[in-house]
Amino acid sequence: MGSHGIKDRFAIVGMGCTNFVEHWDKGLDDLVIEGANEAYASAGVDKDDVDAYWLGTAQGGMSGITLARPLQLVDRPVTRVENFCATGALHLPPTRISREGDAQDEMDPAPMSEVQGTIATFTIDRIAYSPSPPIVFAVVDFDGGGRLPVELCDLDASQIKMGDRVERPFRKLFTSDGIHNYFWKARPVRD
Repeated sequence: MGSHGIKDRFAIVGMGCTNFVEHWDKGLDDLVIEGANEAYASAGVDKDDVDAYWLGTAQGGMSGITLARPLQLVDRPVTRVENFCATGALHLPPTRISREGDAQDEMDPAPMSEVQGTIATFTIDRIAYSPSPPIVFAVVDFDGGGRLPVELCDLDASQIKMGDRVERPFRKLFTSDGIHNYFWKARPVRD
């Protein structure tokens, strides 16, 4: 009897991941359990309802044991997904070398000009020179993946807060020797 595979016979009904911050108070097992619990909750199921698991991480070389051990999955298959950047991680800003498995020059283009994001953290710099002080820098988590430190514009610095939604205008950064330098910034989403 031959294998029939699982093509067209499975569904991804939940997904979970941990916040992308330093977790000095947690170990790998804690983070795995947290991400799995989030996935169960998003799907409205518990561990016993899941037939198989797929694991993607930010580091290559890890096996399915990374997930099976902390979740005590003794009777469920766990597959470690890695095909260059198979986890779907978005490298923002783009890089030549993947942070997942060390793949080189194997990234797919991911246009981001129309993608909105959420401010994860920010700082207001009242000392550095700016034609429109103060300078507000933020770390933005973009919808669908990707995190980028970026300068904010078109805002009242006293009104900005973590969790605010932003979009990406293309703006002049500076002029040097008569040459204008432009790049993407972020600004609060306009209603």
